[in-house]
Amino acid sequence: MKLLVAPHDLAIGGSQINAIDLAAGAADAGHDVVVYGVEGPLVDHIAARGLEYVPARPLRYRPAPSRIAQLATLARRRRLDLIHAYEWPPCLEAYYGAHLAGGVPLVCTVLSMSVTPLVPRSVPLIMGTAALGAEARRRHLAPVWVLEPPIDTDSDRPGHDGGADYANTARQVGMSEGALKVAVHRLRRRYREMFESEMAQLVSDPGECDAEIRFVLTHEPLIVVGDRVQLQQVALNLVLNALEAVTDQPPDAERLVRIETARAATHTAVLAVRDTGPGVALERQAAIFEPFITSKKNGLGVGLSISRTIVEAHGGVIWCESDPTAGGAAFIVAIPLGNARRN
Repeated sequence: MKLLVAPHDLAIGGSQINAIDLAAGAADAGHDVVVYGVEGPLVDHIAARGLEYVPARPLRYRPAPSRIAQLATLARRRRLDLIHAYEWPPCLEAYYGAHLAGGVPLVCTVLSMSVTPLVPRSVPLIMGTAALGAEARRRHLAPVWVLEPPIDTDSDRPGHDGGADYANTARQVGMSEGALKVAVHRLRRRYREMFESEMAQLVSDPGECDAEIRFVLTHEPLIVVGDRVQLQQVALNLVLNALEAVTDQPPDAERLVRIETARAATHTAVLAVRDTGPGVALERQAAIFEPFITSKKNGLGVGLSISRTIVEAHGGVIWCESDPTAGGAAFIVAIPLGNARRN
């Protein structure tokens, strides 16, 4: 079997290491395996396991049109029998190209701590726990399997010894040092921290950002409950769309993207991304969130549709309107704050 394995990225992480190790197991069983992903530290681990590596194009969009086309080309040239994607971004990139257009079978593994609504319900799914597998079967049309990922406690562990840190934390909260301590660091996320960390890399390269990005971020803590990666992807998609809109403006036009966060009412956090681009016509402001609706020359029309799915899965809403001050478009996201969702 000719198999392509696509981890969601190649930074150090359990899901990625599991993907590479299972790919190596498939290769040891006699299959022809290639690992595909944006270059990162785990490229060395791929080489150490004796696997072929194909670098993915490093566009920040998820799903990225360039990677959709790249995967479709790889599937055709290599005559792939199966693509195994990990988490929703590479799953969608394989789905829209190699699977839908080329008919290549696709399976997606989700090892995150929730059942994502972003994986198409017709794609076979592998979950990391029995509880998540049972939840996925209630809404998924394709088969759902459970594969609890193997953990190599000798090699798959960081070099840092956190024992002293845990001991200090235990003393601070009054726990005995022998008590079992489990920390889950994914549910609570501050809007301000999220945008400052995600956008800092974007604006640090002037070659990628031919526009002014202006932040108007509230200092008030706005804590939402949700998936950090998905929410970051929404923010990044909106800002990149705004940058593209102002970049296409005439050379003497103002090129400004304004990113705002605020509290609305009592229990709602709001993100607004405003630009001085050409704007979106009133009759298209609702349709622009539908799949395959785009105004870009090379766009697929899936970014805003995925963003809406993510926002609605977090109990929020997203909409587009004309910006009376900047003269362009404004995309606004409203998500319940943490206490509101729990209540």
